[in-house]
Amino acid sequence: MAEVIYPKTNSLSPEKEQLKEIQEHSLDLMWHIKCDKRKDPRIFWKPVNYDPRYPNTDITRWCLDSFIDHYRCRKLRGEDYEPCNYFKNVYMNICPDHFIERWENERAKGSFLPNV
Repeated sequence: MAEVIYPKTNSLSPEKEQLKEIQEHSLDLMWHIKCDKRKDPRIFWKPVNYDPRYPNTDITRWCLDSFIDHYRCRKLRGEDYEPCNYFKNVYMNICPDHFIERWENERAKGSFLPNV
C-alpha cells in the first residue's frame, strides 16, 4: 500500500487569520469594548459581564439603563472618556437595533423622556 503524503501548510487565509484573532480575544473585555459590531459584521456577539442589578432573564431594563448610563457618562466625563464605552458595549449587544434607532431619533428631536 502506498503512503499518502499531504503537503504542509502553515499559513491561513486572511479571513481565517481575522477569525482566529477574534477567537483569541473573545475573553478580553477591553478588546470587545473597542470593537463596533455595526462596522464588523463578523462579530455577532461580544460578551458582557454579569451585572447583579439585573439577575432576571428579562434584560429590557438593563438595555435602557445602559443606554441612559452611556449618555450620562459622556455628559459628565466628556466625549473622549474611554470607560463610557463600556455602557455602549452593553446596550449595543443586548438591545434590539430598532430600540437603539428609536432612542437615538428621540434624543436628536429632544423628546427622549429619561433625563440624561
